[in-house]
Amino acid sequence: MRRLLSCIIIIAIFAMVGATSCLLKPSPKISPMPPFPLAEELFSSSHVKLPPNINEIILFISFQGESPGIYGVFPDSATMIPVLEISGSSVVGSLDWSNTKRMLAFSLAQGVRNDIFIADLTTSALYNVTKETPFGGVEPRWSPDGTRIAYVCGEYEPDICVIDADGSNYTQLTSHPSRDINPVWSPDGSAIAYQTSRGGLSDIYVLDLKNQTERNLTRGISQNAQPSWSPDGKVILFQSDRDGSMDIFTISVEDLYIINLTRHSALDVDPKWSPDGEFIAFRSNREGEWDVFVMRRDGSNLINLTAGWGPVFTYAWSPDSHYIVFASGYKGNIDIYKVNVQNGNVTQLTRNAAEDMSPIWISLGER
Repeated sequence: MRRLLSCIIIIAIFAMVGATSCLLKPSPKISPMPPFPLAEELFSSSHVKLPPNINEIILFISFQGESPGIYGVFPDSATMIPVLEISGSSVVGSLDWSNTKRMLAFSLAQGVRNDIFIADLTTSALYNVTKETPFGGVEPRWSPDGTRIAYVCGEYEPDICVIDADGSNYTQLTSHPSRDINPVWSPDGSAIAYQTSRGGLSDIYVLDLKNQTERNLTRGISQNAQPSWSPDGKVILFQSDRDGSMDIFTISVEDLYIINLTRHSALDVDPKWSPDGEFIAFRSNREGEWDVFVMRRDGSNLINLTAGWGPVFTYAWSPDSHYIVFASGYKGNIDIYKVNVQNGNVTQLTRNAAEDMSPIWISLGER
């Protein structure tokens, strides 16, 4: 537990202070990579095909056994199943789901290298997307149309890269002696916002993929981190200490108009839009414990959703914006919970000795 909490603190520090006008850097030509099962390559793995009658499931990383694997729990029954268990390797970072591709992306640590993998949970197909690239990567983020993945590539001075879902068309988007992290696609897939430390402080940049140009939105006067694009594509949500404490802000992509939504002396971090664009969630220690707060998009009607259920480490919205699923150390062990945004009812979903982290709530749709 102590080792896990240390890792969480280190990751949080990197995210808050993260790492141009640079032209895109295409890689040498890489042939499209044929799909192959993971077990035939490097590892002994157990990969579960989800039952055909399952339309929604909460996926998370669980520290069971020797290596962290991917597990699932059903939102209504709290029944837990193994989804991907890998011997000799570890799932790292966070998970990302493509609603259009209906595939899961994640990073897998293999010795000194991390690679981006994608998994089809309905067929048990599993692919290493970055196997033929120079650096591998972490923090995979699906494009809205499900054809490409943006991710963090490199090690000591990481950059932003993109690659097609079949492993072809690898491109390094940034190249700078700084930390470029936290990529997030615009809703129309035409641009990527990310966090960079190239000016000494942490800023939010937006890269236009068509014109190969980028803009510094936050202009290097403070620590700016954790960009989150609004569903309508007009505003980017982020955390910043520009007004003296770490607060939650929005910035207009068009005219760079900035609004401080929280204005509090405590730490307000990790902001995320609800899928319907009506609400904003974030974590804060303003009431003594790390909790998830929710407010309207204009900053009104602020509510502490997890009061008495913290500390909350990670969280995500449900696809319908009605729930938030979160990882909490409420009972000493880190488990997965869900909370109803309308009435605040909390339900514990996992109960095991392992530490359960980084939940995401996915919809498989009609199958």
